[in-house]
Amino acid sequence: MTTLKTTLNKAAADFVANDARYREKIAELHELRRQQRVGGPENVRARHTDKGRMLPRERVERLVDPGTPFLELGELAGLGK
Repeated sequence: MTTLKTTLNKAAADFVANDARYREKIAELHELRRQQRVGGPENVRARHTDKGRMLPRERVERLVDPGTPFLELGELAGLGK
């Protein structure tokens, strides 16, 4: 494989600061995604399951064959509503 040459200085203060901020933002994104996968507040999930209903992600898990790749679109839709 060909290696591309760069003049990027990874030790530069700007690079280090941008890299740190980027990693913080990625960590925030992963935390938001993890929270969304829970399925909402506990009281709402309990009300839903007490009626004998499955949560949306549980339904998808039952529909998709084990090991089949699944891409969820709009994972953060409705965030903050």
